[in-house]
Amino acid sequence: MGNFIFINSLAGQKTLDHEYGHTLQSAMLGPLWLIIVGLPSIIWCGAFEGYRVKTNTSYYEFYTEKWADKLGKVERGEK
Repeated sequence: MGNFIFINSLAGQKTLDHEYGHTLQSAMLGPLWLIIVGLPSIIWCGAFEGYRVKTNTSYYEFYTEKWADKLGKVERGEK
């Protein structure tokens, strides 16, 4: 939330652009970002890793991540 992006110093441009997309989501949604994006994204990341591996589903196919990619103008070649 807010105008801050925290990333690892080893992160690439795609990661920065993706996280910028989350910043834009936050600006659009305000406090609702936590319910619409933040919490679902945390659950998708933490609780569904096995599902993603089993179904060969990219982390970035989830609506919160796909939307952040679109806002950050990130193009991904992988599934």
